[in-house]
Amino acid sequence: MKQMKGLLLASLLTLIISVSLYYSLLHMNENSNRDIQVNAGTHTKQISLNNDNFVDVISDFIDTSHLSKINLKNNVLEVVLLVNNEQTPEQMIYTNLPQFVSLAFDHTLNIEQLQVKVMENQQNRNDSVIILTCNLYRNDAWLVNGSQQLKDADWLVDPNWEQRMRIKKTIYWQLQSEI
Repeated sequence: MKQMKGLLLASLLTLIISVSLYYSLLHMNENSNRDIQVNAGTHTKQISLNNDNFVDVISDFIDTSHLSKINLKNNVLEVVLLVNNEQTPEQMIYTNLPQFVSLAFDHTLNIEQLQVKVMENQQNRNDSVIILTCNLYRNDAWLVNGSQQLKDADWLVDPNWEQRMRIKKTIYWQLQSEI
C-alpha cells in the first residue's frame, strides 16, 4: 500500500511539472513570436517592419530599380513604382508586384495593407501619371496560398483577379495600351 501511494505521488508530481512546463513554454513562445517567428510554410523569418529597419529589409527582398516612393505608416505599406523604357508596364508590374506582396505578407508580421501605385511618364508631359493602383490586405482569402499564385496567373487581364486585388486601371492605362 505504501508503495502504491509513493507511485501515485510520483505520477501526480510528474503531471504537475509537465503541465507547468507546457504553459511556461507556451507563454515564452507567445512573447517571442511578437517580434520574430519562423513561417513553417516558407521557412523564412518574419519580422516587424518599422522605420528603423525599413531600408535594410526592403533592399534584402526587393529589386528597387522601379521604386519611386515607399512609405510605412500605421501598418500600411504604400509603394509607388515608376515604369521606365526598359520594360512594358505589364512586364514591370508582373515582375515587381509579387515581390512587394511577398515582402508585405510573407516576410513581415505587421503589414496589414499594401497599396501599390504604378506611374508612367507620358510622352507630352513632364510629370508622371498614375496608370494603375492595387490595394491588398493581409486577410485577403487568396493570400492564404501565398504570393506564388501571382506568378501562375494572368491577373492583369482576369476580371476575377482584378477584383480580388482591387486593381484600378486609369484612363492612362488605356492610352498606353493603345500605343
